[in-house]
Amino acid sequence: MTLDEFFQIAEESETQAITDLSAHPYLVKAIEVAGDYQEGQPASAILHAAHRGLSRLVAALIDGGADIESRGLGGGTALHVAAWAGHGETVRALLDRGAPQDLRCTAFGATPLGWAAHGFSPDGCYPKRDHVRVAELLLRAGADPEFENGSGNRPIDLVMEPRDNPMRRLLETPGR
Repeated sequence: MTLDEFFQIAEESETQAITDLSAHPYLVKAIEVAGDYQEGQPASAILHAAHRGLSRLVAALIDGGADIESRGLGGGTALHVAAWAGHGETVRALLDRGAPQDLRCTAFGATPLGWAAHGFSPDGCYPKRDHVRVAELLLRAGADPEFENGSGNRPIDLVMEPRDNPMRRLLETPGR
């Protein structure tokens, strides 16, 4: 089964994909090994599931042995990808299973909180989803809002216009 075939099933029925993984646990490793490449970077099943917001599938993949710290495009983990895309339930599933919230991506030296802030910004991902909730989850998990990425920018520096928005207010709040 290719990654594309697996995700076609998953997008039609996340429950069916999870059932398939439960019935055939070897699929987790087979899908991980069959990962494709995006701009020269390996992209594993957990990264694809995180990007699509398939939180239950992300949990099943991790529970089945998928590498929670595998990296893909830009050297980001599944937590980076879910944060960028604004998938709150997926971020929660990853954090609940021990995803480190302080790992830096290789391309920008940014943490998942930085990816969430940038994803929220006008030049971030579309459609806009639950980026503020993602940031709240990451902050509760111990993310440092003052952490500077490789360019010296903090997450709040990546939140552009409008100047008064819920992400900026969250990141500016002392003691959160």
